[in-house]
Amino acid sequence: MELLLKAPCQLNHRNDDGDTALHLAVVEGFFDIVKLLLEANAVVDEDDMDLADEKGYTEIAELMQDANAGRERESLESPMSPSAIPTVSW
Repeated sequence: MELLLKAPCQLNHRNDDGDTALHLAVVEGFFDIVKLLLEANAVVDEDDMDLADEKGYTEIAELMQDANAGRERESLESPMSPSAIPTVSW
């Protein structure tokens, strides 16, 4: 799995059923795969967190919550680059 994640890929691609790799890992309760996907910056869907809770996968739910919290913290701590600041013309 680690080797696959090093290759160029669309990490958050959805299959024909609309499922991401992260969702499928959550469905099966594959903690290590969920962790690898999160470390590669897979997007956490609220449905995936709910599913982990429903299935009793507490560690997976906590892992996803921690990943989201860390990403929110990083975005708050990162200064906006001048190119990211919107300009207004009058």
